[in-house]
Amino acid sequence: MNEDEKFQKEEMSMFCMTLVLISLFSGIFVFLEIENKWWIVLPILSAILFSWKRFKTLEKLKKGE
Repeated sequence: MNEDEKFQKEEMSMFCMTLVLISLFSGIFVFLEIENKWWIVLPILSAILFSWKRFKTLEKLKKGE
C-alpha cells in the first residue's frame, strides 16, 4: 500500500468518524428532547473542528514536514 492509498484511507476514516460524532450527539439531544436546540450546534462544530485539525495533520504528514 503506497502513501496515497494510506492517506485516502485516513481521510475516509476521518470523514466517517465525523459523521458518527454528529449523528451520535444529535441523536442524544433529540432523544432527551432538550428545549434549547442550539446545543446541537456545539457537538457538530466540535466534530468539524476535530476533522479539520486532523486533516491538517495528515497533510503535514503527507508532505513529510
